Amino acid sequence: MSLSLAWLRLTNGVLLLASLAVLTVAVLSLAGYGQLPDAVQRGKGISALMTIVGVCGTGLSLLACCGINQGEGFRRSYLRPYFVILLIFYTLLLVVGVSAYWIQDGTDIDSIIDKACSRIPEPAPQWCGDRDKLIMRIKDNMQVILLTIACSGLLIVLNMLAAFSAASATANPAEGDTIELYQVS
Repeated sequence: MSLSLAWLRLTNGVLLLASLAVLTVAVLSLAGYGQLPDAVQRGKGISALMTIVGVCGTGLSLLACCGINQGEGFRRSYLRPYFVILLIFYTLLLVVGVSAYWIQDGTDIDSIIDKACSRIPEPAPQWCGDRDKLIMRIKDNMQVILLTIACSGLLIVLNMLAAFSAASATANPAEGDTIELYQVS
């Protein structure tokens, strides 16, 4: 088995488990299960978003798992869309990362909070009144957010490289395609 296939198996197995866990929490929240934390139970919008993330993550990991377990001829037909979807996710992550970097200044965060609070009908949530505390918490956590975005970007790039390598690898190098450089026994 090649190193790229082993990497894809590991990362997409973890993605499948995490996506199923998110999907389970979302469905339980939408069903009104009473043992979930209040933050998840209060916002049906959060539950719907978690459902979308869980379904997309499960579909993406299943696409990769099907591609990994196919023969060389069919592997490309699964891993090419997987590569394109990862490229789209990477682009979105870059946009979010650049946006987070630009708003780490407190004045930008304050104007964003002002706009959000002005659109909310009365009674306004508690966090609209505690702007200074909220801004400090966001600024304190901004480095963690940026580091998380950077690590996620690195994992996406590694998965794209592994998918490209696995899709282009052949058992017969005489065909003129690229060959896998590393083999895991």
